[in-house]
Parts: sequence; C-alpha cells; structure tokens
Amino acid sequence: SRHLQRHIELTVVTTPMPDKKEEMNLLLFNNRDFYDEVRAKKIIDSLYRKKMIQPLTMVAYKGETADYGFEEIGGEKGNQYLKFNEFVTDELYPFAKKKVVIRKFNSVAICGFASSALSAFDIAFNHDGKIRAAGMFYPLYSADLQSTDTSVFQTIRSLRERPKIKIWLLADEGDSNSVKLKNIIYEKPGIAECEMVTLPRVKNNNRLKIADQGFAAFLIWAFPYLH
Repeated sequence: SRHLQRHIELTVVTTPMPDKKEEMNLLLFNNRDFYDEVRAKKIIDSLYRKKMIQPLTMVAYKGETADYGFEEIGGEKGNQYLKFNEFVTDELYPFAKKKVVIRKFNSVAICGFASSALSAFDIAFNHDGKIRAAGMFYPLYSADLQSTDTSVFQTIRSLRERPKIKIWLLADEGDSNSVKLKNIIYEKPGIAECEMVTLPRVKNNNRLKIADQGFAAFLIWAFPYLH
C-alpha cells in the first residue's frame, strides 16, 4: 500500500460471475480477523447457492488497531485514519475492480467489528460515491470497555457531510448505548436507513462467537436476491 507504506494481507472470495458482469456486487471486509471468526466464505457460498443473495465478491484485508477511527478528529491519529480510508477507497476498491475485470460494481458495502465497524461507518460516510451501505457489528464493543461511548457519540454528531448511505447495526439485546448510537446515526441528514438487529449477550463479552449469526442477516439485507 502506497498510503500505508506496508504490505496488506488480503483474502478474496467470489461467487460465480453472472452473465452480466454489471450484476456483480462488492463487500469490503474491514477486518481480516473478523472474516475468520464469522465463517464468511462458508456463509457467502451457502446463501448464494440458496439464491438468497446476489453475485458477490468479498475482499477482506488486514488492518491494525491504529488504522480504525474517524478521520475527522484531526491530529496524528486522524491522519492515520485518513491514510487507511484512502487505502480502502483509492487502492483496494480499484484492485477489486481489476481483479473481477469490471468497470463498475452493481453495489458496494463495507463491514467491520468493534473499532473496525466504526471505521467502516466513517469510510462509507465519507465516500458515498463508491459505497452505499455499511454493516456495523458491535461497534461499541471496544468503546464500552474503554468507557469512550460519549466521544464516539460526539464525533458522529459533529460529522457535517450529507451522504446517501444505509446502515445495518448488530448489538446486544437490551444495550441502550447501541440504541442511542442507532438514533444518532439515523438523525444524520442523508442516512436513508439505519436498521438494528440484536442477539443475546454472551458470557465473557465474546461477541465474535455469535457474530456469524448476524453476518448472514447482514448479507441478505445488503445484497438481497432479486427474483
């Protein structure tokens, strides 16, 4: 990556190419580790065979903790977040088009877990010309452990762009902070939809163990099969 000045590990999964290439969709997987936990390839293959999702190419990439955040906060951290966002939109997105040999995807979504979910929202929010939807899996998982929910809420409230995007959010049942986050996001001008799905809270805060249940639901929401 010329923006990050390091090698980035990628995993690419694709369903069969449709007769009309322009019907292929793209999912940017904002955390390579999360991809392993939710059995992404198996779920994508299963949903496609059952005709529950459209043709899909998924690119999962290995980010670092320092990459995930809001570019708008400024300073050294904000500059690193900006570089990561530019890597995704200016390097990874063109790479995916070249890999599939396509001029334009039918639709593009991005997803992440915990801090990479907040990053996915930030990337979609600032690049709605390329990305139309973001999946946020337990976006406050790391934030609630660090007691930084308030700063996340304040940052999102302060965003001034008016993107035309849709948001899908997975959270714990009874999590009032996630409900608050959903409401704040939905209040932003341009947000066409903000859907929240909840699952039972698990012991030891290990939400990755059940996140695959939500991943299938997210795919069906983001890339529904067109009869």
